[in-house]
Amino acid sequence: MRQNDKKTQCHECLICHKNLEEEVSVRRFFEPFPICLECLSKFDRRDQVFDLDGLPVRVLYYYNEFFRSLLFQYKGQYDYALKDAFLVNDVRDLKMMTREMVVAVAPSEKKANEKRLFAPNVEIVKTFSHHIFKGLYKKKAYKQSDHDFQSRKDVREVIGIDHGEALNGKDVLLFDDVITSGETLKTCARLIRLYDPASLSALVLSSHAFFS
Repeated sequence: MRQNDKKTQCHECLICHKNLEEEVSVRRFFEPFPICLECLSKFDRRDQVFDLDGLPVRVLYYYNEFFRSLLFQYKGQYDYALKDAFLVNDVRDLKMMTREMVVAVAPSEKKANEKRLFAPNVEIVKTFSHHIFKGLYKKKAYKQSDHDFQSRKDVREVIGIDHGEALNGKDVLLFDDVITSGETLKTCARLIRLYDPASLSALVLSSHAFFS
């Protein structure tokens, strides 16, 4: 069901729509919390950093079935409100960490964004940063999941960058929702490095277990 009214239902879980007022939680007493504890427990926490061709990549979750279906509901069924569900445990720390950084968003396909009426990664980043670089773009329609691992290297020819000079001398955090082969992050990182950022690291919501 499409919920692209850009509003969050503060009294019900964004994921399962359970009435949050019925849930007893010390944490909820001190701060707004948009999902129930049962849904929160379904996120398989990873929170590890690994090196991808010289790029430090922090991954928050494993890409389990729950995360896969949640991401499909957000991106494939246009459930805009779910933008607030992915980083509930990290948003406060990320706001502090990225206060002096520019967050560069890995691109999604333009026509898909126009159909959704929003760019999924951009909206997630907006939950913790206002310093967002949107200059990375896809030159044509290209979906990683439609290709095998070998042909995913073709993404190198698909992604471009505009206004990269805005990254010169800046501490840059590259953000993406899922890492599969790593080719998208590598390509984005290569393009960003052309503009001599002060530093470059990456934050990814989820990955399969083979990345370490």
